[in-house]
Amino acid sequence: MQQQGLFRAIYAVCESGKADVDITVDMTIPNSLGYVGGFAFRYQDVTNRWYATLERDGGGTPYVSISLNGTIVVQTNITHELITDKFRVVCSGNNISAYWKNMVTPLVTYSSATYNDKTKVGLVGYANGSTYVIPIMDNFIVV
Repeated sequence: MQQQGLFRAIYAVCESGKADVDITVDMTIPNSLGYVGGFAFRYQDVTNRWYATLERDGGGTPYVSISLNGTIVVQTNITHELITDKFRVVCSGNNISAYWKNMVTPLVTYSSATYNDKTKVGLVGYANGSTYVIPIMDNFIVV
């Protein structure tokens, strides 16, 4: 596990052996006004990586986003409940798609060749004192 910056970004990354992956995890949304949790994928190192996260800024509207090197490239707002459900990311060629709640159609999709040959994947969360909490993640599967 690695930590970065004031937000205490916490990573658990492993080698998947392939860049085209289908990643799922059961995520339990916390009873909190601020949380961030999701996936690191096509990960080269702590500053060169992709993220897909389920996030709610303190008191704001929750959203799913895809980020490159810490910059959100696409996001969409979601409605959520304090439940456990599936969060999923599919990387295929240059396309990256994120899904929530077993949806058939992706919530967000982005196309980029950046790091499309990197094969490390993992989980990521942010915590900042009592402001942000990390959702509970279980049943992490990479296919």
